[in-house]
Amino acid sequence: MARIVKIDIDALREMERSLIRIRNAFADEDVESPQDRAEDIGPDTVVDKAKEYGEDCKKNYERQAEDLGALLQALTPVIDTFEQADEELGRSLSENKDDTPPPPPGPGPVAV
Repeated sequence: MARIVKIDIDALREMERSLIRIRNAFADEDVESPQDRAEDIGPDTVVDKAKEYGEDCKKNYERQAEDLGALLQALTPVIDTFEQADEELGRSLSENKDDTPPPPPGPGPVAV
């Protein structure tokens, strides 16, 4: 028995666009970090802690940007594959419509 697979390509494309926006936000070099503003916050001990925190944030942002990039690398072929399959199915249906009569109906009553 055939299975029907429904894929919302528009939802996948929107997911791809969202992942790109989020990845770019994490990878953005213009993001102001606590490390950049550390000198403005007070005593040296606080400044040192703010710098450490800023370094940790930057590392986490870079890792999250990499992870999001990996998700995009996995998602893009899925979208491409389903679009290709959809196009091929559409072509085969239009080719069959012009050249080939429809298949006979499934099993049913047989006249004897």
